[in-house]
Amino acid sequence: MSVYIIVEGYNLDYEKIMAYVGAVRGLMADSGSLLQKFGGRVLVRSVKGSYEMLEGEDGPDLYQVLEFPTVDQAKGFWLGEEYQEVKKLRDGAGDFRIALIES
Repeated sequence: MSVYIIVEGYNLDYEKIMAYVGAVRGLMADSGSLLQKFGGRVLVRSVKGSYEMLEGEDGPDLYQVLEFPTVDQAKGFWLGEEYQEVKKLRDGAGDFRIALIES
């Protein structure tokens, strides 16, 4: 079983979101990263213009899909102090929908 955190971002302030993205990449980039500490990996990171809607209304400005082995590891990453500090950079950068999905 895998667990996914699905992020959709709407109405983005690209200047603010790019500061957040830069900081998040630092947490997720190398082999000793915070994401890997919780067993996670990035499956999808896409911004508007780099995907095509096949059905339905226009999609979000940003998609991201993270995969984790367990719910506890996903929540440990997302709710943990290190990520919460970086997440503050996202405040006011847009509207977000974030789901935790077990598969």
